[in-house]
Amino acid sequence: MRQILFRGKRIDNGEWVTSDTIYQCNGEIKLWDEPNRDGFVEVIPETVGQFTGLLDDNGNKIFEGDILVFALAETPENERSIVVYDDGKFKLKYCNYNYMDDLDGVTAKRQIIVGNIHDNPELLEDKQ
Repeated sequence: MRQILFRGKRIDNGEWVTSDTIYQCNGEIKLWDEPNRDGFVEVIPETVGQFTGLLDDNGNKIFEGDILVFALAETPENERSIVVYDDGKFKLKYCNYNYMDDLDGVTAKRQIIVGNIHDNPELLEDKQ
């Protein structure tokens, strides 16, 4: 069974929170911040992403909005993709191509997280 987790950036200090508990009411989204014992904290809605249940080549959890690169790419800057949820499944949306690929366990193990769309938007610039 896949672990259900969400990630979002706190509104008050910009730090990432990862939680299995999410609360939405009146346009606000809150995540339970157990490690800091802060209870529910409001997060920036655009930054909320779900854990895919998969790990990258380095063993890191892959979330929606992460930027990945193919681990064996000769030119990694041309092989970047964004993790998206589309048509009922997680996919890799390639930055330099009009193409998406399903994200599964085999594909995930061949990827490395290099950033995310919120902290590293410069990684999305076309490098071709």
